[in-house]
Amino acid sequence: MTRHRGAAPPPLAITAFDGNDAERVLRIITSQEGRKLSQLELAEGYKRLAAFGWSNEQIAKKMGRTRQHVNQVMVIGNANTDVQRMVASGEVVATTAVKAVRQHGEKAGKVLGDKLKQVQVAGGSKVTPKAIRDPQVPRALLDDMHRLCKSIAESFPPQVRAAIGEGAEVITLTMKASQVERLVDLVRAADEALTEAES
Repeated sequence: MTRHRGAAPPPLAITAFDGNDAERVLRIITSQEGRKLSQLELAEGYKRLAAFGWSNEQIAKKMGRTRQHVNQVMVIGNANTDVQRMVASGEVVATTAVKAVRQHGEKAGKVLGDKLKQVQVAGGSKVTPKAIRDPQVPRALLDDMHRLCKSIAESFPPQVRAAIGEGAEVITLTMKASQVERLVDLVRAADEALTEAES
C-alpha cells in the first residue's frame, strides 16, 4: 500500500481485551506472535500467574503444557541469578540447571560454574546434562550385587528373621565364605567403575 506525503495512516483494528489481570498475563505469555519465549521469560510469566494463586497444574492446563514442564520452568525462575545468567547466555542447558538446583540448592551456581570451566578446558561451550551426570555403577554390577544380596537374605535362618522382627540391635550371622568374597569383589569393582567414570 503506497502512502502519499501528508496522507493519514490507515486505520488499525484494535480489540479490547476482556478478562481479569491473571488472564491478561496469560494472554501476554501466549501471544508472542510466533516468537518462542526463553525459559526465563516463561518463568517470569509463570511466576506472575502463581502470584495470582494459580497452581502449577492450572498453569500447565492453560498453557497446554505438562505439569512437569511448568515445575521445571519455575525451578529456573526461582534459581539464583548466577544460574539464571548462565541459562540466559546459553552456557548451561535449562534442564541441566534444573537438575543442579534440585541437587545443590544455593550452591548450584558454583557447581555449574565449575562444570562450565571443565567443559571449556575440554573445548566445549556449554554444560549439558551429560557433563553434570553423576558417575554410576554399571547395571551389570548392580544386578550381580542384587542377586547376591537376595541370596544372602534368603539364607537367613528363622531365628535371625525373628530377631530382626523383634528389633534386635545386634545379630550374629554365619555366611558362606564364597558369598563374603563375592560381595567384597563386587564392591571393589563398583568403586573402580565410579573412580574411572569420575576421571
